Amino acid sequence: LKRHEDYYKGPAPIETLLFNIIKDEATATIALRNGEVDLVMRSNREENLQTLEAEGFKMNTVENYAAVIKVFNAEYEPFSNPLVRKAFAHAIDYEAITQAISPSLTQPHQSMLLPWMDVYTDDIPVYEYNPEKSKALLAEAGYPDGFTFKNLGTSAQGVTELQQFEIDFLSQVGITMEMDLVDTPTFNQRRNAGEFELASRLLPAVNPDLILFSFLHPDNMVPSGFNGARYDNPEVTEKMEAARASADPEERLQLYKEVQQIVADEVPYLPVYSSNVFWPGKPEVTGVNINYLAQVNFWEVDIEE
Repeated sequence: LKRHEDYYKGPAPIETLLFNIIKDEATATIALRNGEVDLVMRSNREENLQTLEAEGFKMNTVENYAAVIKVFNAEYEPFSNPLVRKAFAHAIDYEAITQAISPSLTQPHQSMLLPWMDVYTDDIPVYEYNPEKSKALLAEAGYPDGFTFKNLGTSAQGVTELQQFEIDFLSQVGITMEMDLVDTPTFNQRRNAGEFELASRLLPAVNPDLILFSFLHPDNMVPSGFNGARYDNPEVTEKMEAARASADPEERLQLYKEVQQIVADEVPYLPVYSSNVFWPGKPEVTGVNINYLAQVNFWEVDIEE
């Protein structure tokens, strides 16, 4: 890419940007270490990040880029019971898992919204790791011996390290998680149609209105929208619609706070972690400001002499 000399803000500091397409991240890491490239756009492997940070490369990053949630299908009998969903939440130690697998790239997170969003609140019910409480909730729900369910996934990805941990934690309270692995087009079709018992979704950094309406409003229930949990709470719907219509920031904040509290208590979705984005580069590369859509305005980027 060549800079536009007549850009209204003035020409960018760098005259030419050359993008090398390197599909393998390990190869891209080597290219950065060898000085073949100045910046790696999006590094997703913990071992590569640790290597580059130890060698003094600049770890350009943005935290809480997106939240990952579990989607409980309320038409599947055990998950139709909120006590079972709460038992599931208490059964898994996501803090230990994220620390074991990817402490740089992820951290445990318990909200559908992200901390930088204007209507976010942390004043919601949270589910600490407590296997004994999980067992008690299962017994109260009528499943003292646990149950078996299928987790929808892709055959291309296979059983991930995260899922292996989840299988182990759930087994300790009597819940058996079996993997339902299909090809990616089938996975997307079934997830969008709501044909699963449990699935996962990444909630991107978009307006909180869009996230909450997409996943909680009955008009967006699968297959019409993203409401894969088939969640329909008239009180939540009324509060969301009132919040969207309100021109009063304080009223909007209060209404959305109440929405988040109700939803966290009923657990139609279980937020498990939020992700971070890294663009490692040479120390002399400046102005790599990653936004919450994982984008960089290259007009701001420069290389110090």
